[in-house]
Amino acid sequence: DELPRMERDTFTGSAALPKLPSAQPHPDVDMRELLLALQGVLRRADLFTSHHVERERLSTRERMSHILSVLQGDHFVTFESLFTPEEGRLGVVVSFLATLELVKEQLIEVVQAEVLGPIHLRARAVS
Repeated sequence: DELPRMERDTFTGSAALPKLPSAQPHPDVDMRELLLALQGVLRRADLFTSHHVERERLSTRERMSHILSVLQGDHFVTFESLFTPEEGRLGVVVSFLATLELVKEQLIEVVQAEVLGPIHLRARAVS
């Protein structure tokens, strides 16, 4: 208790920094390896190049009208016949959405006679 209370638990510390080598060894790389690595990077970059995609104008409402015109009368039409494969994926999706919308609005009815059998559609009778 002979030491003053102020600063009696404070000690100064010091540490010497280790001597680090300042020269870093350069890797031994062949020019051919560098060119092969560059070719790989360029190939990967080509995969991410952007391209312009034109948007096709397919309207769900127009497709609904087309489906209703196909289903005129009291006859059944197969589900697959409503799709036009030439229009690609977008055409198939638009046709499918149009069919679902018509079912939701109760303008067409969907019939399947047996499990995993063909699906048929027809226009509902207007009452």
